[in-house]
Amino acid sequence: MRSIGVAFGILAVFLAPMAVPAPGWAQAPGAPGAPLPPPVAGSPVEPDGGGAGLALVLLTLGFIVVIGAAGKLVDLRRRREEDAVYIESQISDVLLRDPKLFRLPIKSTVRLPTWKGSPAAITVSGQVPTPELRQVILRTVEEEASRIRSDFRIEDRIVVASRGTRAA
Repeated sequence: MRSIGVAFGILAVFLAPMAVPAPGWAQAPGAPGAPLPPPVAGSPVEPDGGGAGLALVLLTLGFIVVIGAAGKLVDLRRRREEDAVYIESQISDVLLRDPKLFRLPIKSTVRLPTWKGSPAAITVSGQVPTPELRQVILRTVEEEASRIRSDFRIEDRIVVASRGTRAA
C-alpha cells in the first residue's frame, strides 16, 4: 500500500504544473491584429502545444510503471530471502536436536533463486570426525529439506578429519 501512495505522490508532483496556467508573453509576429501564418503541413507538433502535455503524461505513466516493477522485484527478493532463512533455521534445528550431531560445527546455508523453477541450493559445511557422521548429516539435511521443499540440491562441503587433525 505504501508504494501506491508514493506513486500517486510522484504523479501529483509531475501533473501539478499542468493544472496551473503559466503567465507568458504573446508570441505573435508583427503588429497586433496581424494574421498568423498557417501551420506547416506535416509538422508533428500541434500549433497550440498539446503534444508537450501528452508527452509529459506518457513520461509520468512510464515512470510509475518502472517504479512499480522495481517495487515488485524488491518485494519478491525479500520474500525469497525470508524463505531461505526459514529453511536454514529448520535444518539447523534438526541438526541441533540430534544428540550425535549437536556438538559438531556444522553450518547450512540456503540460496533461493529470484525466479521460480530453479532448485534451492543448500550448502552444508563443517568438520566431522567420521565418514558415517557425514552421511548421517547429509541424510538428515535431505530429509528435512524434502519435508519443506520438493526442488533442492545439496552441496556437500563437509570435511572428514580425525580428532587429532584440523581442517585447513
